Amino acid sequence: MIKFKLLKQNYQPASEVSVTLTLKPEKSELGETIELKTDAQGEGVFPFLPKQGGFYTAKIKVNLEGESLTEEIMFSILQDNAEFEKPWVNETLLKKIAQVSGGRHHRLNGNDGLDAYQFANPDVQVNSQSRKFSLWDNWWAYGLVLGFLVMDWYLRRKSGLS
Repeated sequence: MIKFKLLKQNYQPASEVSVTLTLKPEKSELGETIELKTDAQGEGVFPFLPKQGGFYTAKIKVNLEGESLTEEIMFSILQDNAEFEKPWVNETLLKKIAQVSGGRHHRLNGNDGLDAYQFANPDVQVNSQSRKFSLWDNWWAYGLVLGFLVMDWYLRRKSGLS
């Protein structure tokens, strides 16, 4: 998703302004050009779903208050299986695990990398739990806060601040 915010010179949002967004892959000369309009807050959003990973250039052009403004940014997109292509591993740890578990340790060279293998990308499921309780339903929390207030009042009273 590509998001931008456009402000006038007085830092007020530039609403309902036409903006030209050009998306170009690094290895391509031609890019995709999209016309967008800012909303009431001066923001624009474009849902960008690339066909492949790599480096991209996003260029935004706008004519605002008689002035032509251009902003360009480069970003990279990794494929879903990017962590399998060039893994950086702790070789000593892998040797020790193979030794303890009775497995084999084999160092991959440049010819037999993991990019030849296709691994399924599993869905991640997280069990999250939370417990809420009101602070004021606990007598000790209520007493602690009340105790601090009484102590503050007492110290101020004795020192002549109140």
